[in-house]
Amino acid sequence: MGEKHALLIGMDFFQDERLSRLLAPKDDVYALRETLLASKIGAFSSAEVLFNSELVAVQRALHQLFDERAPDDLLFLYYTGHGLIDTDGALHLSLHNSDARTPSIGSLEAEFVRKRMRASHAEAQIVVLDCCHSGAFMGGAKRGANEPAVTAQTFDTEGRGHYILSACTATEFAFEAGQLREGDPDARPRSIFTECFVQGLKTGDAAPQSDTITIDALYHYTRARVLERNMPMDPQRWISGGSGELVVARNPEVRVPVPDELRKELLEGSKFGRLGAVAELRKMLDAGEASYTARQAREILEEGLRDPEWVEVERAIQAALCGHNSTPSVKLGPVEHEKSRSLNALLWASGGGAACLLLFATAALISWTDLQRQFWSVVGASADVRRTELDANAPREAIRMRAEELPLTVAIPTSELAKVPTVTLYQSSQVGPDGNTRIIAWSDPATLPDLAVLREQLPDGTYAPEMIVVPVGNFMMGSPQSEDQRSDDEDDTPGPGGSQVKVTFTQRFAIGKTEVTFAQWDACVADGGCNMDAADDVWGRGDQPVIKVSWEDAQSYVAWLNKKLVGDENGPYGLPSEAQWEYAARARTTTPFWIGKTISTEQANYNGDDVYGDGAKGEYRKKTIPVGSLNAPNPWGLHDVHGNVWEWVQDVYIDSYAGLPTDGTPRLLSSKDAASADRVLRGGSSNFDPGGLRSANRLWLQPVIRSENLGFRLSRTI
Repeated sequence: MGEKHALLIGMDFFQDERLSRLLAPKDDVYALRETLLASKIGAFSSAEVLFNSELVAVQRALHQLFDERAPDDLLFLYYTGHGLIDTDGALHLSLHNSDARTPSIGSLEAEFVRKRMRASHAEAQIVVLDCCHSGAFMGGAKRGANEPAVTAQTFDTEGRGHYILSACTATEFAFEAGQLREGDPDARPRSIFTECFVQGLKTGDAAPQSDTITIDALYHYTRARVLERNMPMDPQRWISGGSGELVVARNPEVRVPVPDELRKELLEGSKFGRLGAVAELRKMLDAGEASYTARQAREILEEGLRDPEWVEVERAIQAALCGHNSTPSVKLGPVEHEKSRSLNALLWASGGGAACLLLFATAALISWTDLQRQFWSVVGASADVRRTELDANAPREAIRMRAEELPLTVAIPTSELAKVPTVTLYQSSQVGPDGNTRIIAWSDPATLPDLAVLREQLPDGTYAPEMIVVPVGNFMMGSPQSEDQRSDDEDDTPGPGGSQVKVTFTQRFAIGKTEVTFAQWDACVADGGCNMDAADDVWGRGDQPVIKVSWEDAQSYVAWLNKKLVGDENGPYGLPSEAQWEYAARARTTTPFWIGKTISTEQANYNGDDVYGDGAKGEYRKKTIPVGSLNAPNPWGLHDVHGNVWEWVQDVYIDSYAGLPTDGTPRLLSSKDAASADRVLRGGSSNFDPGGLRSANRLWLQPVIRSENLGFRLSRTI
């Protein structure tokens, strides 16, 4: 399939008073446009809107839509307004200056549209008409009931043909649903036909179990929904030159149901049969927390928890529900107890009818009875507290070590969640011994385990970028003389010859799991903390790494984030030092890349036309890609340390490591000298050769420089 282009024409106001004003077209046009342009649904390249336009403007737009198109392009024309029939029975689409008595004056003739369709090189064309008498558009064309059969030989997901969908027959009227209620801006009416058409696309209901939505499936769905309304209108379809199945959109949510046999096995099977069913349902949760199948699997597991019969089955279900979850629904801080002032809570939100908690003591012994009493005093005795295998009087370290193994599971009814105290805290996600990621709440980031993912909640309820807690240790900074494509500034001696420098970290720190994204940067701009609205070079925003930011721009983001967290620009967040960046990027590896002696474009985004060492050529994307989208983190969980964008670090540039602080702190100059000093960048970028991506490679630029391949990631003190 080539490009996909749409023209959407809406008419609700007419100069001729005999043509009544319509209420639905504006909402219909923009609802359809949003759906067609949505990247996960229509993914159209363009969707031009004309509203209350005159004939010349509409004809010009139709030429632009149909002319000079490639054979594999898909063209989509939509009209909503009044349909007029002349004395010869021909259809005219009313425009702003149409004459109701003489439709040929000022209106768009159906024949004009048909001529443009026939003249176009595009083999896939769709026309959707939501107006009275729209069934008169095609005269003697072949009706949908007689379209070519789709067989294994003719099936083509990039089908072709001219498809005409109309809201009604040639003699029927198209209806709007509801009336515009005065004083209720949300109660806008919709055309019945367009409302059903958009619903089928937007929800995927037109083809619930398919990855794609074809125009045929969309027609059958829309017609069925319209007929359910019991209105005197019957949507029609015509096909000319059709072959294969013409895909018009992706299904945003494929709904593959959980087999009935699996539910029956969980509720009625033997103990081992039920355990097997739990394992299968858990796999469905792993496939995607937000998917239809995963939600249905969760509902079945929660149903099985009501009467598990065997304790082993009960524990397996609870582990599945509580060990595979999304961001917590509630925030829980330190729970005070007379024997322990630092009783922490680990929290998972199950996403169903309950939330799951782990409670464990971190500073003192606490009995099971005391723990129950303390928890019930918070949420009430209606909470269903279940104890698993753990001696509650075990020493603190034993409890900490067993925390990931669900030492205590507490299921809280949703109605009781509001009783849990709201306290600002730190959150992280860990991968437990069963391979499932858990969201964990902590009262102090210093208690986070090494390599935990810190997700820090800010006072306004938003979150800072995710950070990885980096362990203490040491490494040899720079590159050995034997490393291919090394530079003389990667050792302790200016010019040729020199040695790597040993750097030792005695204090842990955290570093960004990914590069800072456009979404995170845009939040700073919207809040007034960042003054520069970074350009995206048409590569997208959202999860794309922010680009065209200078070192000074990065400092403004850091200051804004610190001020939100602690009320002062000099807070725990900053840019990493050069040493911190290389230590975290290497993750205790000593090869040119953390991957090994070479690298591929499946592991990093760079110029794949070039190679390093024994590597092979790969894809040259020529643009940034969303952070983490390659799903190739280094051993410590950092994404995209090689490639995508160059990353600013805190240090000034000096052409060797002579005098480098060996404790990992950044190299700085006096404020007078630092103002004009070059700053260091690390990691390489999407348009750089692989040698520039080496863990030891250094780049330097003036701190005011902005470029399409410059971004940054954060560091944080712990």
